Amino acid sequence: MQRSLIIGADNKFLRLIVIGSNWLDKTIAVGAKERNERQIINDFLDQNNLSWSDFKSLYIFRIPTSKTSVRVAKTILNTVGWYFDLPVKEIEGEEFLNLEKNEILALVADLNT
Repeated sequence: MQRSLIIGADNKFLRLIVIGSNWLDKTIAVGAKERNERQIINDFLDQNNLSWSDFKSLYIFRIPTSKTSVRVAKTILNTVGWYFDLPVKEIEGEEFLNLEKNEILALVADLNT
């Protein structure tokens, strides 16, 4: 089964989306002092009985208002992508929190054509 992980991050939220045979979408509020993106992502995967090896591709939302959060999430994805030999692609946009499923799927489809 082809699954992809999409991560969006800013200074207040981390949004994790899994696309594949089922759709998982979770937005997590995080404070600046308690940020641990790696642990949050691993907890999300564990809660959904997923592991990094379940994915065939990885995506990062890149928005202009988020700098450090996107860099941290992108570093995590690049490391995982390197280890599992997975492509990591960037989705550019003005925001990621309010995008609907069909909008996200269209953005991913555009990157893969």
